[in-house]
Amino acid sequence: MDSAELSFRQDYWAHVRLCLIQFHQYTEAKALKAVKEFQERFPLESEKPEVTLIYHFEPFRLACKITGKRLSVKDFVAEYSLILDQAVEHKKTSAPTKSRSSKISSTAKRKTSGRQEASS
Repeated sequence: MDSAELSFRQDYWAHVRLCLIQFHQYTEAKALKAVKEFQERFPLESEKPEVTLIYHFEPFRLACKITGKRLSVKDFVAEYSLILDQAVEHKKTSAPTKSRSSKISSTAKRKTSGRQEASS
């Protein structure tokens, strides 16, 4: 596996962790543990088809699968867009900070309320 693919996968799991924190109210530690447990079954470096297929899921959807809670991305478009758009600073083993998660939430609320006002 080349370094670009490995980097993509690390970023992907960072997005999954942020989704667990933001949309499923996981603590940073619980989100990191859940991702690591899931990765034990589907190792990061594996090129097996069943592992590669995981990366075709949206991180939001995989976070829902991990928690067993089915949420609609339509209800969280602004927040989820921010998660996907942000630069991923934390890789494989470090979890995002609580302040980043809070920042995502407050920024998304401002964007969402701005859209609601504009549509009125």
